[in-house]
Amino acid sequence: MNRLYSFGLITCLILLFTPFRDIFAVYTIQDIEDSVLLGKYFEVYEDNTNSLTLEKILTEKIPWQKNTVDSPNFGYKNSSLWIKFQVQKNHSIESKHLLEIEYPLLDHVDFYFPSQTGYTKLSTGDNHPPSERPTLSNYFAFPIEPAIGVETVYYFRIQSTSPLIFPLKLWKERAFRAKEIHEGVIIWIYYGIFIAIFLYNVFIFIMTRENIHLIYCSAVASYGLFSLALNGYGGLYVWTGIRYFEQEAPLVFLAITLVTHSVFFYSYLFSRSTKGLYYYSIVVLNIFVFLSFFARIVIGYRLSIQMMIVIAILIMVIIIVSSIHQATLKKKLAYFYLGGFGFFILGNLFTALRILGYLPSIAIIYWSPFIGSAIEMLIFSLGIGYRYNLIKLEKERAEISSLKEKVLILNSISRFVPKQFIKILDKEDVSYLNLGDSKQVNMSVLFADIRGFTSLSENMNAEDTFKFINSYLKRMGPVTINSPTKNDIVCFADSEEAPDCLTMGPKTFSNKSPIVNPIWDATDKNL
Repeated sequence: MNRLYSFGLITCLILLFTPFRDIFAVYTIQDIEDSVLLGKYFEVYEDNTNSLTLEKILTEKIPWQKNTVDSPNFGYKNSSLWIKFQVQKNHSIESKHLLEIEYPLLDHVDFYFPSQTGYTKLSTGDNHPPSERPTLSNYFAFPIEPAIGVETVYYFRIQSTSPLIFPLKLWKERAFRAKEIHEGVIIWIYYGIFIAIFLYNVFIFIMTRENIHLIYCSAVASYGLFSLALNGYGGLYVWTGIRYFEQEAPLVFLAITLVTHSVFFYSYLFSRSTKGLYYYSIVVLNIFVFLSFFARIVIGYRLSIQMMIVIAILIMVIIIVSSIHQATLKKKLAYFYLGGFGFFILGNLFTALRILGYLPSIAIIYWSPFIGSAIEMLIFSLGIGYRYNLIKLEKERAEISSLKEKVLILNSISRFVPKQFIKILDKEDVSYLNLGDSKQVNMSVLFADIRGFTSLSENMNAEDTFKFINSYLKRMGPVTINSPTKNDIVCFADSEEAPDCLTMGPKTFSNKSPIVNPIWDATDKNL
């Protein structure tokens, strides 16, 4: 019993006089793990003066704070952060390891590791050329070789105008190289999809001259460049060598992406003549995008990017609300937009939750923003195709309706304008006639008159007058149509057919029966 009491007392004394946080600050490298997040194994100190050096960190008493999450997000800070952690190898396993910060938007990163002369410093960040990085990667990776059986202490100092996100991961070198190869293949497949969609819509625009395809190309290109800026591949492969642009690239391409996607959204769902609440809201927010971008000169990068993020959230809210509203109106185009945009938001939401430590860093979660945006682009392309077919169908229906109306009008006019008259003017039908059309030809005109028609019509009402005229036309019509001139009641004939026109009456009426007056029901002697 006394031994048990003594053991408990000694244990309590050890725990009392041993620095509590140091017990939990050591990570022991395991042979079975290819990678591990070290967030819960390091301690943090915020340097509000931005003046601390490693010498002061080593010699002065620093009130370190224990970190409790795997991927900490410290937010926007004007100060710099110091990170301290310890690694130990208990037996001989793979000697080479790498520390990777899975966030490429840190402006300044100083890494301190022990060497024979004390500590050696490696500096990198998005304000440094990628060629100066210890390991060529889109993220920041540092090789380490911790000694066996010794607790090796490492330090980071980070400072940035972007959010201070610090997802630190320890890799075996072999696993890290394999990961880089696999990620490279997936990334270039992803951007290959962007390039294919871009070129396809350029080709369709050339063929159809539909501006929506050109607008979509600008949206695809701007988001592709924005994505390159966010994941670090832009500075590594695209605008490498342009000093300090790596820091500005997210702001530049975010502004362009917001404008191009807003224009695409409205051009896709609404007609040019539609200018309602959604239109003016989008216009106002895009004006603020430009103001926020150019205000960067006065208010600084950090406040400018924060304003831009707020505007981006408002634009997304308007897009979602207006798309839902259009979907409730049974507009099928809105279904495509909601589907594509939904995948995009879902993918980025998973990424945010992963960075904040609420979701595990498994493959499907890690690649969710790439999967979501790729599906979004494909669905939008299908939606544009459906929109083109819909517009084409509406045009065909309008053309058919217009053609039917035109035929109806032509049929109506042709009852009053002789076809022979239009033929003399070298026109196909009445629709081709223009004001002032004329043609000079030699013609003879025969007018046939009803003798005493005025006195006859005075004794008839309108209905009887029309009956009388129609009874006359029933006799004269066939006579003129069957005549050699092939003309109507008023005889139009050129110089060669003029004699036929003059002799038409005597030839054709010699053996015809008289016209009956419907009023008198007797033979009309006045014709």
